[in-house]
Amino acid sequence: MTRLYGPIGVQHIDQSQPKVASPGQFPWAVSLRRRRSSGQSRHTCAGSLVTSRHVVTAAHCLHKTTRDQWEAVVGEYRPESSDSQEKIIQVGICIVY
Repeated sequence: MTRLYGPIGVQHIDQSQPKVASPGQFPWAVSLRRRRSSGQSRHTCAGSLVTSRHVVTAAHCLHKTTRDQWEAVVGEYRPESSDSQEKIIQVGICIVY
């Protein structure tokens, strides 16, 4: 059993009984997909929505890339197929700190 400490207190997670997430359960989760030379996009990193227009991710995800190589996917439930609630958004700017 794992204990997670956070602002809501202690949660006990029974790792022997994994649960599948429900559609929309994690609305702040973002899949950052990098476009390949073939034109296909592939999940490369994850991020979190911090406002309706801003995503935070790890700086190493963006290392040696440009904004036009990226798209952000919000509302994704099944990565292998397109979902009705999924939105693909072109990245407007990348700022690395």
